[in-house]
Amino acid sequence: MIVILVFLKINNKTEDKYSITIDVYSLNYLNHLDQKVYNQFTNTKIYAYLNISLSHHKGKEVSYYQLRTKIYPLYTTVHSLWYKWNNDENRFIKIIPLNIFDIF
Repeated sequence: MIVILVFLKINNKTEDKYSITIDVYSLNYLNHLDQKVYNQFTNTKIYAYLNISLSHHKGKEVSYYQLRTKIYPLYTTVHSLWYKWNNDENRFIKIIPLNIFDIF
């Protein structure tokens, strides 16, 4: 299973979005996350890539799926645990929270 988790900071606004990208074999898991976890907080949508409904992708297969949420304050809190702003690189850097053992 290939999983990419991202908390997206939208133009340095105060609220964040959440995105997860996963391989085609794990679509059932992604549907579970969508219906049982994230959908209770905010609207979600699953996108297929390649988008086989587009004519230039006709005859090709979906290679992965992505679940995206709308902006929600909870994701801002989680973002601040896992990302810190780096002034030298002018971007957020993923970190391991100091209280990782308390979280899990």
